[in-house]
Amino acid sequence: MSWILLTASLLLAFFSAVWAARHFGSDFSSGFFVFVAVFGAQPGLIAQVLSPGGWITPWAWLTVQVVVCAVLFYWLSPDPLEWPMPRLALASVHPAVLTAAIVIAILAFSNFCLTALAPIHTWDEKMYHASKAAYWLQHQSIGFWETHNERQTALSFQGELFFFWPLLFTRIEAPGRVLFGLGYPLAIAGVWLLALRLKAQPAVAAAGAALYAAAPIGLFLARYLKADHWSVLFACAAAYWLVEAQEDSEDAHPGAAYFWAGVSLALCIHARLYALALVPAIVLLARRHLIAAASGLLSGAAACGLLFLFLSNWNWYGSALGPADMRGFYASQVSDIPTIVKRAPAIFLDVPGSAVVSSAWVRLTGADHPLRAESAEVRWPGLYQPPASSPPSRFAFAGLLAVAGLLLGWRRPTLTAWLCGAVLLAGPMLSLRWLTVDQIPDRFLLPAVALLMAAVLPRLRNWAAWPMLALAVLSAWYPWKETAMQVRMWWLMPPHMYFDDTPFQEVCQVVPDDATILLIGTQITPDYPLFGTRSGYRRKIYSWGHAPWSEARFRQLAAVHGITHILLEDDQELAFHWSPPVDARPIAAGLDGERALQRIPLKTGRQRLYVWRPQAPVEANSRQPVTTARAACSNCQ
Repeated sequence: MSWILLTASLLLAFFSAVWAARHFGSDFSSGFFVFVAVFGAQPGLIAQVLSPGGWITPWAWLTVQVVVCAVLFYWLSPDPLEWPMPRLALASVHPAVLTAAIVIAILAFSNFCLTALAPIHTWDEKMYHASKAAYWLQHQSIGFWETHNERQTALSFQGELFFFWPLLFTRIEAPGRVLFGLGYPLAIAGVWLLALRLKAQPAVAAAGAALYAAAPIGLFLARYLKADHWSVLFACAAAYWLVEAQEDSEDAHPGAAYFWAGVSLALCIHARLYALALVPAIVLLARRHLIAAASGLLSGAAACGLLFLFLSNWNWYGSALGPADMRGFYASQVSDIPTIVKRAPAIFLDVPGSAVVSSAWVRLTGADHPLRAESAEVRWPGLYQPPASSPPSRFAFAGLLAVAGLLLGWRRPTLTAWLCGAVLLAGPMLSLRWLTVDQIPDRFLLPAVALLMAAVLPRLRNWAAWPMLALAVLSAWYPWKETAMQVRMWWLMPPHMYFDDTPFQEVCQVVPDDATILLIGTQITPDYPLFGTRSGYRRKIYSWGHAPWSEARFRQLAAVHGITHILLEDDQELAFHWSPPVDARPIAAGLDGERALQRIPLKTGRQRLYVWRPQAPVEANSRQPVTTARAACSNCQ
């Protein structure tokens, strides 16, 4: 039954988005970008409607979706526009286009196989990308909850909604990962259509899309719950509508185009907050139709959940962008910028043999000068090292083409796409601190690479498509081989090794599937496995947050949430990264001193697990209110 409901939900979303595309799109390209905007905004809109009462359930979700679709169909009741679907006439298609399509299809298909087979197993996914969805599932709301990791509540969540949507109906990871993985092929299509709108030759536009698809860092991000490809899709949509708005023809509708540019920008920001850098650029470009662009931005922000996020952050942290300490940790300082600018060329020197040039550049310019927190004594973020280039691991030849776009794409008719790409290049690079291990801001530059590459494609002739395709195959060979190896590995993996419960293997074996756990964890606790992915996410997890030990608060939390087990991740110190650490020894002593608790021995060092002794009920102390995250965390003031 759950699969039937999920299918019905996806079909409603699909057909309503197609209906809107046929009304507001004048051709296939504009219809495509209307489609992705309407489809992308739906899960956030429905989740917001249901969240205040904690009503997010499959039937409630489907009910609201039916109402939304009925309103949409009624509002757009006149006959939709008849725009022609593209027809595939193989005899008239340039061979380079077919070759590019084959390359893209192979890469996308192999990635879909991997996303369908591989479970959630990387640290970031288990720490906040996937755990967000698990908490939403538990609370039946996307609203704020007490947490030890502000990334779960303060960061944008447009991408995670696509993972959550199927998870809500099926309680299985695979369909959520596959729906989330749609961002990769849709981003490729966005680059392709934007290049065609900029008047690039069809063969060159297809080859450019293949180069984007083959970028090693793009293939790497497509395997996991990283929203970068969704941000590329919506950035391409915003650039497309800005170009459309500046069309000088009798059939042009600049007001409508600027409106959809604003909607696409809101979705782009909700996928990756660094896209806020695009706001001044769009204000500059839409100065004559600022009301249309602003109304689109506000409408999109309200529909997709971006405004909900900003208001929630403002309420809990005093800023729309989250806790001040978190922002300060990731933000670069003025003194960092010269070093960051010196390191930037190494991002794009990512072709075989360029490592020697990168190393020489770093030595000559002093780009290896340590930034804040960079140290040889710690693994993360470690010390900066010139990136290796054999095999390419970042943007490969797509990055070189983007550099060409930065140098050559600033003239009309590609000025708009160039400006958006340049802003998205400069914004993350100059505002985010360089963290080598996490490839920041390397991976955040993917939208900039896509737009700058699209801006230079109109300057290339058809003959350039073949060398570009050869370079795409060369770039994709190693990451595709790695993807195929992982597909085979997960296909042959024994069932008992399929789930990665690290670092809570023992806890997941001992704790019952219907347990309610009070988690006293650190900033980097990968809490996702604790929800019980094998048993349909039946366990409930409540976080202690950042507060020091308080017996009254402990007993109140235990009573309010019906806690059955208490898990202390580290009995020495709880590290909170950008916030001051908490001494865990008083917490361990307090738990040991609770006569109603029985400690379960664990072999995992520094972890402690407790369970209530039989016939030891927990009584709530009505005089002692539960300390909230606002009061417990000093950086939230």
